[in-house]
Amino acid sequence: MADNTNPVNVRQLCLRLKPVLGSQMDKIYTAYLAEDDQGKKQIEHYLGLLTAKYLPAKLVPHNI
Repeated sequence: MADNTNPVNVRQLCLRLKPVLGSQMDKIYTAYLAEDDQGKKQIEHYLGLLTAKYLPAKLVPHNI
């Protein structure tokens, strides 16, 4: 995840993943809030992996 990750962005990711992964996202977000900086970075990385797996990016053509 990007270096500018904050609890609001993490919460938004958890909310986007919740329809797919259910209450697991509540637990992950609660753990994120309780973690130290190293633990938060680990959870952010894990959320990045989950996002890539369950919320694939869509390519949108840009006019050049």
